[in-house]
Amino acid sequence: METFRPGDRDELKEVVSWAAAERAPLAVSGNGSKAGLGRPVEAAHRIDLSRLSGVLLYEPEELVISAKAGTPLTEVEAALKEKGAKQAETVPRV
Repeated sequence: METFRPGDRDELKEVVSWAAAERAPLAVSGNGSKAGLGRPVEAAHRIDLSRLSGVLLYEPEELVISAKAGTPLTEVEAALKEKGAKQAETVPRV
């Protein structure tokens, strides 16, 4: 199984387009923190999105935060803590 690690949106688009054209299933992971949840994935290749990291938008007054797929939960929590907020306990911890 080959693992792709795109570093930006264009590289991600290229990998996904290639996989779609080849009809090659991709196992997608952000930072792998939830890999133990759900059913096992049967895929020809893996796409690791951990290089696509960072908080894109945070509006504490609106309770809105947006982050890239590979953003570690610790980075999201740090952004929240900076403004005196915290994450709701709805995210499973593995």
